[in-house]
Amino acid sequence: MLTVDCPSGLNADTGELVGAAIMAKRTIKKRVKSSKVWEPPPRSWSQALQANNLLFVSGQVAVNTKGNLVGRGNAEVQARQVFKNIKNLVQEAGGTMNDVVMITVYVTDIRHSEKVRKARGAFFRGIPPTSTLLVVSGLASEDLLVEISAIAVLPE
Repeated sequence: MLTVDCPSGLNADTGELVGAAIMAKRTIKKRVKSSKVWEPPPRSWSQALQANNLLFVSGQVAVNTKGNLVGRGNAEVQARQVFKNIKNLVQEAGGTMNDVVMITVYVTDIRHSEKVRKARGAFFRGIPPTSTLLVVSGLASEDLLVEISAIAVLPE
C-alpha cells in the first residue's frame, strides 16, 4: 500500500478525494417539480429530489396535471400515465428516461404486471432499468392500480 502525503485534493495514485477536499464535496439537495406533474397539498414531501447527480422520484400514480385519475380500472393506461409523470420529472431535472437505473413497481393485483410491462416498453429503449415488483393490498385510493418510484443517474 502506497501512502501519499497530500493534505487535501486528489490522491495522485487513486484519484480519490483526500483531506479537506472530502469535506468540500457535500451533497447538494434540491426539490424537482414540474408543471406537467400534479403535486398534492400540503407539499410536505417532494415529488422528486435531486442529490448531486442522483434523482429520486417518489411513487407516482395515474393522475393528470389537475390531479384527476387517468385510466380508472385499466392498469395499462394507469401505468402509461405514471411513466409519463416520471418522464416529466426526470426531464425537468435535465435527464432522460435512459438515465433511469431503477424502478419499484407496486400493483394491487399480479395480473396487472403484464400491462405495466407493456407500458414500460414504450418509455425505455436499450438497456432497461432494474425493476422490483411488489403486489400490495391497496394504494392511497381504491381506484389506483399502479404506483411506481424511480431512481435516475443524471448527466453531470
